[in-house]
Amino acid sequence: MDYQFNMPANDEPKEEKREIAPSIKLFKPLPNNIGEKYTNELFIPLYFPGKWEIFNFSSEKREELGLVDYNPIGNDLCTFYFRVSLHTIQKFVRKDGSVGFAQILCPSKTNKYLTEVLKREPLFKSDRCPHCEAERKAWDSYNERWREIEKEKGIKQKDLSKEGKREIATKDPILTKFYNQARSFGSNDRYVLCVMDYEKITETKKLEETEILGYQPYLAPLSVFNSLRDFWVEDTKDKMPMFFSLDNPGGLQIIKVIKSTEDCRDDNFRDTKYSIMKGRRVKLDDEAMQYLSNPDNMADPSPWLSILSQQEMEMYSSTSSLNKDVQEEPVNKVEQVEKEVKKVFGQASKSSTTPSVPSVQPPKVSAPSVPKMPTEMTVGSSVENKKEVESNPFEEEDLPNREESQGSPPPGRRFKWPS
Repeated sequence: MDYQFNMPANDEPKEEKREIAPSIKLFKPLPNNIGEKYTNELFIPLYFPGKWEIFNFSSEKREELGLVDYNPIGNDLCTFYFRVSLHTIQKFVRKDGSVGFAQILCPSKTNKYLTEVLKREPLFKSDRCPHCEAERKAWDSYNERWREIEKEKGIKQKDLSKEGKREIATKDPILTKFYNQARSFGSNDRYVLCVMDYEKITETKKLEETEILGYQPYLAPLSVFNSLRDFWVEDTKDKMPMFFSLDNPGGLQIIKVIKSTEDCRDDNFRDTKYSIMKGRRVKLDDEAMQYLSNPDNMADPSPWLSILSQQEMEMYSSTSSLNKDVQEEPVNKVEQVEKEVKKVFGQASKSSTTPSVPSVQPPKVSAPSVPKMPTEMTVGSSVENKKEVESNPFEEEDLPNREESQGSPPPGRRFKWPS
């Protein structure tokens, strides 16, 4: 018998082209390629982290994620930086079923920063961090393996040169396995800045296709923060106008963030270097200054700071689910994890269940409305001490924008900028 196709033609609707709404993008300093050097010109103001969405979730969302049921820092904290400690999940399963990378806030280090450094209340009900526990366990196993090698070879690790230690470590698959585990479970610190890219104002740097001109969040490395802190300390001591001042008669202070990848090799950005210096002062029109001085226009980094429930963190900190491939990495790929982490920044999904956590009674937190940006920081003596610049595998912050987020960044706005 002969069969003929008789399905009505064109009965299926054509897929509509997806429109991507314009939005604020995460600031990523140039250059993006190895072997280059670029000077980024930024204005860096004060802002109020208490306005961020991660501190103002609904009661239902807070309960779901194991967060305290109030804003732990209030709306009066004013600063040019805010430290966040982030864990990386290499194979995060998103709500649409796709798998990618995600970076999540560390409950333990976040609470410690809020309570001990900023003298505020904790964000998480529980200080426990499954990822930190998994990291410590991996390092314990790593050190135990070294003790076994010392007995086997009749040597002492402390007597070996740096090259000697590296030769043994790279040839021992067990050491490599635990090293990769520990590094993948560890956290890295970033300093959240709110920046206005002056080159986009002058159109020296073009906006992305769906980008709106406005303040952007910048997850800056330690070296950038240290330089800005030095400026703040020196200006305070010399009684000079602060670099973040919006009412200086001389104009806005432009900060030059000079990024160099000239010493980087083989797509490895670990040797990225930053140098920070004060640039020129610029004057903008009244409309632009009105936007820049409105605290409601400050960039909210919440879409790039994921929070998971304890139960989800437990699942992803399991070596069988998170680091199966990492454990089996060959010896010559010890650094592969660090390279991969820098390529993609995924999104955390919502948790469906909440683990049992101790109850916390909310304190009385003052949260007054703020009519305009102040000219002084309110962190006072809690400003962090300068740290030595460490070798950081995440020094290159190549974090693409997430298509979905836990909240929407504040809208940008186009101005009649001066020529």
